[in-house]
Amino acid sequence: GLQLGENSSGKTKTAIFNSEGGSEIGLTIQSRTNRAKLKVADNDSAAYVVAEAGKAFFGVSPNGDSNNITVLSSGNVGIGTDSPSEKLTIDSEDDTTALGINFPSAKFDFAANSTSGYNTLFKMDDTGLDIGHDSNSRAINLKTGDLDRVTISGNGNVGIGTNSPDSLLHIAGPFPRITLNDTDASNSNDYSLIEVSDGVLQ
Repeated sequence: GLQLGENSSGKTKTAIFNSEGGSEIGLTIQSRTNRAKLKVADNDSAAYVVAEAGKAFFGVSPNGDSNNITVLSSGNVGIGTDSPSEKLTIDSEDDTTALGINFPSAKFDFAANSTSGYNTLFKMDDTGLDIGHDSNSRAINLKTGDLDRVTISGNGNVGIGTNSPDSLLHIAGPFPRITLNDTDASNSNDYSLIEVSDGVLQ
């Protein structure tokens, strides 16, 4: 092997591998077997670059495994998996946040906790935007204040104020009311109310 400097204070050295013009490879680490490995370490941590079985691995594991970030020859990238099937695949345990996007005063969390194996869909095509899932027995809930406000059940019923709608549109709450507002200035009756009072629809 090649050693520059010594493993003691004040005995370090710097190595420069010059590649003129940027077209040549400045440094190659070649293994005669199936795995080539580069280690970068300080006094209490280490990072590795591993090439093995047509894959590149970057991280804290000295092996080519899912503890590292994986890049396939196709360009697919895996976090938590060494066999990413999409351009970016993140594998995580149930009931954990697989992806968190943090801002100074806001946060987006992407998490899942399901043992039934259904899939969630966010898709845009020439006909529009699809948001949903492929289960007939699970609902979609829109929340504010950490409470369900609008629910679309697996059979398509819509609930406002209830997460168990038993009709195509089910509105529940104290003195439920629907307001119809006509914004045409030429009409004098610009409000219509549909409400329930003492069990009577008015």
